[in-house]
Amino acid sequence: MTPDGGSCWVVNIYCGQEENIICIGTVGGKKLLATASHPVQTKRGVVVAGELRGDDEVFTEFGECEALSELYTQSYRDKVYNLELEQGRYFYANGIMVGDFREQNSLSVKQKAIWSEEVLKLRDSMRDLMKELK
Repeated sequence: MTPDGGSCWVVNIYCGQEENIICIGTVGGKKLLATASHPVQTKRGVVVAGELRGDDEVFTEFGECEALSELYTQSYRDKVYNLELEQGRYFYANGIMVGDFREQNSLSVKQKAIWSEEVLKLRDSMRDLMKELK
């Protein structure tokens, strides 16, 4: 379902492999597995799943926002799929508004252009540290 309540054509389905997956749950019982780079529509704007915060609220069907009840990374080592829509760039996956393949890739380009190499290295170091602490 699209943000306007309609439907849309999927023109491509991309398949990849991921080692880890972000688990997202809402207080309303919606659950979603997403890659760290997958865009999610929140009250503070579009955020990639790996940058979500525990106090974020995600847009759900019918235009409502729901607070997160779960947000964690887990080992996955399996296939992931990404849809490319014919029109628009957002749709609902398990009731949570997410971006399609084109939106995900446009965000990746913006982030690479904005973040310095030093910031990217620091981010990666922090992620490694968090993995060790688990």
